[in-house]
Amino acid sequence: MKPIEKQSSYWGQFSQAFLASLFLSLGPIIQLYSINIAELNFGDVFRSVIVSILFSGLVITALRFLLHDWLKAGLVASPFLLIFFLFGDLSDWMQVQTGMGPVRMDYVLLVFVALLLFIWGWRVSQGLKSAQTVNLYFIILSLLLFLSSAGRAVINLVRDGSFARAARTRVEVNQAPSGEDRPDVYYIILDAYGRQDVLQEFYKFDNSELVEGLRSRGFYVADQSDSNYIQTMLSLTSSLNMHYLQTLRDEGKIAENRYELIDALQHSEVRNVLAEQGYEMVSFRNEY
Repeated sequence: MKPIEKQSSYWGQFSQAFLASLFLSLGPIIQLYSINIAELNFGDVFRSVIVSILFSGLVITALRFLLHDWLKAGLVASPFLLIFFLFGDLSDWMQVQTGMGPVRMDYVLLVFVALLLFIWGWRVSQGLKSAQTVNLYFIILSLLLFLSSAGRAVINLVRDGSFARAARTRVEVNQAPSGEDRPDVYYIILDAYGRQDVLQEFYKFDNSELVEGLRSRGFYVADQSDSNYIQTMLSLTSSLNMHYLQTLRDEGKIAENRYELIDALQHSEVRNVLAEQGYEMVSFRNEY
């Protein structure tokens, strides 16, 4: 019976140690998903969930080899993962409170956090009388954070009507006859890149080489132009459908959430017209 009892205790410590780390690795991903739920399907965050779980598993396993105890590893891994996922938000908050620049604040905070985790890790390695109780606190905290993020995601799903979303359909491209010559069409989006006169006036930067290089290759460059909207998704959805968003809304092509914007962007009027003419679409992938 002793080997069985020892094995049971081993897996019991492992499960207790990993439970807090599991919830701490899932919570931030679900939180980001709930914030951007109008632009994402849950399948879009599945890879992030897997990577986050694997990362927390590697952290706690590495600490297990250093501390030779699953419970101690969990006690060190939990605050590390909590600070790891909250570091950016904590740094932003500290910048507002202190007025310190982002680079300096990140450096100061990183040193402080590293020192704090080192002291905590040393204390845990020496043995805590209430180790089980402290680990239970971490489990409860991580569970509450996870439930808060998951609850917000469910509420946003219901409010956004995302449960009833129809599957997106693919647009079939009719290939043009091989003997028919068609001009190539390029649409280059220099996202967040200022126009020539603005760059020159405010930043003293001369980008005439870029502009003239495009024109010498036959491209049309719009001088004195303004974006139709200040956000990429809004601007591209409008331009690639050749209408302002209020017109698209009146035509029933988009609603009030961004899921319809994404759908209208991916299956835009420009794309449909070119597809009907036998064009093949080629794009450089980005977040849109």
